[in-house]
Amino acid sequence: MLVEDMVTARDVQLENVRKLLETPETLNGFLRVFNHVIPKDLVIRVKTMLQENRFDKEVIGELTTVVVDYNIKLHNPSLWKDEKVLWGHNEAKDNANTNIWRTWAVTNHRAFVYDHNVESFEAVAGLLVSEVDVVNEHSKNGGVCNGIFSEAGKTLKENASPPSDESDQTCGDVVFTRDGIETLRFCNVENPWSLKVLVETALKRLLCDRPK
Repeated sequence: MLVEDMVTARDVQLENVRKLLETPETLNGFLRVFNHVIPKDLVIRVKTMLQENRFDKEVIGELTTVVVDYNIKLHNPSLWKDEKVLWGHNEAKDNANTNIWRTWAVTNHRAFVYDHNVESFEAVAGLLVSEVDVVNEHSKNGGVCNGIFSEAGKTLKENASPPSDESDQTCGDVVFTRDGIETLRFCNVENPWSLKVLVETALKRLLCDRPK
């Protein structure tokens, strides 16, 4: 995408989100979903505005910019400056695992499914705006499950509190949701509860690093 097109796309998103934020219901919804993304002082100003039943264009403009810029960054397929892959799985078109067409990954900022054919995300979930759960858990029974922890992921997982169950005899789906809506699913993951704990630990690190 050309720089001019990127600027235009951002402007369109800013205008669309700004229109959405014209009602108290939508404002409250954005505060709920993006609570960990919006600066704390801005959250206070938005809540004050709502309590006083008034519409402040400057506050709405700041909130719109924060939400749109986070969403744009979230969908950028390039790894961020401080982003590390903690867990991953590659889907290949051959048994030799040389013709990879799709990559699943969890980093310290987001989870995503990347399609190598179109060089973009098929799905992405920001840790700051998502909840994670395990469903369809079942016994491995000698079958093959998906996913492997990177060295950074193993280190973070080992430091998790409480520690995760290290059993590799179960598989299941790890599901990410935002405001109750599923945004991403990793199917048939090996030791899915361990991956869930990893995601939750990474989120805690992000929250600890937020400006006070």
